[in-house]
Amino acid sequence: MHTLTSGSIYALRVENTLLVRRLILKTNGNVQVISENPRYPTEELNAEDVRRMVQDDGFPARIIGRVIWRAGSLIP
Repeated sequence: MHTLTSGSIYALRVENTLLVRRLILKTNGNVQVISENPRYPTEELNAEDVRRMVQDDGFPARIIGRVIWRAGSLIP
């Protein structure tokens, strides 16, 4: 994967944890990482960290791919 679609939901691996988050691209190249669950705060990744996650199979975090389908409610 080489491009991100702003506003789409992605699966991310952070060390040994799998996360599903909405990614919002910012004009400065940074990316907001938003959980659909309001209990988790929004985070922001700088442009260089995002590049490593997308292009260099970065560690400790990697973007696995874009979520294209889901079933059920987002928040119980």
